[in-house]
Amino acid sequence: MTHTTDWFYPTDPNLKVLQVLPDGVAEHKHMVGPREAWGKTEDGVFRRYYFCSHCGGWIEGEANFKRENTLDSGHLSGRNGLAWYCRRCGLNFAFYGTVS
Repeated sequence: MTHTTDWFYPTDPNLKVLQVLPDGVAEHKHMVGPREAWGKTEDGVFRRYYFCSHCGGWIEGEANFKRENTLDSGHLSGRNGLAWYCRRCGLNFAFYGTVS
């Protein structure tokens, strides 16, 4: 069964973009998904960031993600998997799954 949606996460262009991660926060490598960084900042608060190339830096919080399935026998292309979206600009900057 194919499931498609035209719903998108709301965006907030007022979210702050950092060029450099705060002290105490380090980037962590993953095989799939967005570039992420987390750690405890100097004020003792655990913070999480993700990188958006379109926005040009690090954004505090976690990127939005959703499961997408646009594959079916009636189309020549589509994808089925997890897609990550920037909370600030809405760009789909990471995908993990099957693409046809």
